[in-house]
Amino acid sequence: MNALMGMDSIQLSHVGAFEPFVHFTERHATDNVADTIPMSICIGCERLRVSFDSDGLSLSKCTGVVKQLPTTRGYSTVSSLCYMSLDISQWPSRWNRTSNYAMYKFLAPLFVDPLELKTVEWCIGQSLLDPHSYSKAVILYGEGGHGKSTFLAALNIALMGACNTIQDSALVSLSKGLSPEMAATVVSSRIVTAGDVGKITDETNLSVVKTLTGHDYVSVPPSRAKSACTLFYSSNRLDNPLENTEWASAAIMRRVVVVYMNAQVIEGLEDSVPQDMLSRLDFALRCVHTRLTNPCMPVTLLSVVLTITGSQYEEVVKKIGFVESDDIDEHETLVANSIIAAYVGVTAEKVGQLARKISTSCVRTIRGKYYIAGIVPMPDG
Repeated sequence: MNALMGMDSIQLSHVGAFEPFVHFTERHATDNVADTIPMSICIGCERLRVSFDSDGLSLSKCTGVVKQLPTTRGYSTVSSLCYMSLDISQWPSRWNRTSNYAMYKFLAPLFVDPLELKTVEWCIGQSLLDPHSYSKAVILYGEGGHGKSTFLAALNIALMGACNTIQDSALVSLSKGLSPEMAATVVSSRIVTAGDVGKITDETNLSVVKTLTGHDYVSVPPSRAKSACTLFYSSNRLDNPLENTEWASAAIMRRVVVVYMNAQVIEGLEDSVPQDMLSRLDFALRCVHTRLTNPCMPVTLLSVVLTITGSQYEEVVKKIGFVESDDIDEHETLVANSIIAAYVGVTAEKVGQLARKISTSCVRTIRGKYYIAGIVPMPDG
């Protein structure tokens, strides 16, 4: 833009200066036509209508929608605006699910349990699809050297155009709001990432997490814009629900999911993330397909218990075990849920309600009340 204006010698970047206003216009234009947006995804300069079956996706350009004007009572054709699109110049009319592309082959070994990767895919797909009514905060949890940073590096490359980074310090600060710089990044992104969040003694700033994922308006001087952003961050710490008491609340559990990462990763692997457009597109569409073919988020019992118990997890798993059988004694289910409740500071019934906020796939009903399914007390628990 500097060159077009004949101002190459001036240090001010007009692209940087105008970018917040461009994003502001995008978001508010979307607000005005939100009810006309079909189930779709933005790729390159196109908004593409999406239909799905068990094998893959069909994609086609969105056409304009006839909309009545509230002032003149006349009619006008409104096209759904393409915003925060994937930085990819080509797209197929038909995509079939496969495991043959480089990006998926790179990412799959980072997850010991394939269902953990499916959880991640579901959350990414949710963020890429329009319209969507809620967003997730995905915590990649584990010790160093197990693939957290490698995954985030790959995610930023795979979803270029729709994904940006934020400072990790913002997630453990005491501030109740977002800085202007962070707010500008959030409202112009479908996904934001942060790495190595917090020291062991820190508490997560849950106010910031709620603002990021809340689909509410945030201040972006000189105006305001809506945040509809999914958050991915890595950490080797989780909050203690007995100390950060907002952690074990419905508002947090419907937003947050913890994904355990403990794969053995070769040092320097993040420097070899695939860059080719086709494998980036394949991974994005794979995530959309995972979301569309799973109405509720697929999740492991390990993730559910980690999410609810936080830093209390290591004590909890000394007293409960995980089983795959559906034929579990009701009494054992109630006892196992009560054990979790004692470490979280809530009732066993509340534990089931919190689990259901994470995903309905992980609960069972006993006498009209919800409890986590698939857990049993250890013999000496």
